[in-house]
Amino acid sequence: MLKVYLKVALAVLLFCLIQAVGSAVLYMLMPDAFLNGGNTNVQMLAWALMLTGLCSCLVLVAMKMIRPCAAFSVRSFNWRMWLVAFMAAVTGIFAVDLLGEKANLPDLMGDEFLSMSHNVLGILALAVVGPIVEELVFREAVQGYMHRNGVGPWMAIMISSLCFGIIHFNPAQVPFAFCIGLILGMIYYKTGSVVLTSLVHVFNNSMAVLEMRLLGEDIKTFSYEQALGGPLASYIYIAISAAVSVCLLRYYWKNA
Repeated sequence: MLKVYLKVALAVLLFCLIQAVGSAVLYMLMPDAFLNGGNTNVQMLAWALMLTGLCSCLVLVAMKMIRPCAAFSVRSFNWRMWLVAFMAAVTGIFAVDLLGEKANLPDLMGDEFLSMSHNVLGILALAVVGPIVEELVFREAVQGYMHRNGVGPWMAIMISSLCFGIIHFNPAQVPFAFCIGLILGMIYYKTGSVVLTSLVHVFNNSMAVLEMRLLGEDIKTFSYEQALGGPLASYIYIAISAAVSVCLLRYYWKNA
């Protein structure tokens, strides 16, 4: 079992190293593109995220931790269960978003994400490629590999979610990513595929991108609490959303 955990740790480390080294190589090859700012800078950042993500997946395929065909296969399609899972994720995400705002953690990537949300390549990286890569790495490679090698489902879900949170390296994202990772991990365990988890992940990131595009610079001062009618109203929304999400997840876990 120790070998399983060590291989998972190596996979996560390689994912981080490939992103760091890949971005550094692109910077050394085209320093002006990164330093000029504006649209060119955003495009290079998007390319760096997408190319390093693809390289990470190829490495994990070579390590036999990602099974390309199995990862995107659908063993059975029950639209009711998929809808339950999707709604559980959406309500859970909403509750975690509201809690995250109250925590008021520093957002180290806010400006970069805002710039990328107004660029086609940036949107592709944030809303489509990024989520799918992360599902392949943290659900299929990390969680799935542990499942297939004797680690219990909840232990695998917890470890993959913890890794998923930590690798964001952004205080504002870490607890949010961990909580969402738990929901996505439960869905992955029941489906054995990253199809539904990728759809949920893409939806979540797309909504974030849409919010940034609509609000622009105002996103920095936007408050869900004020939009919902004050602190009491926001806590009520958190309680209701969390309760609905938990109930739906329990139903999904028992019946999927």
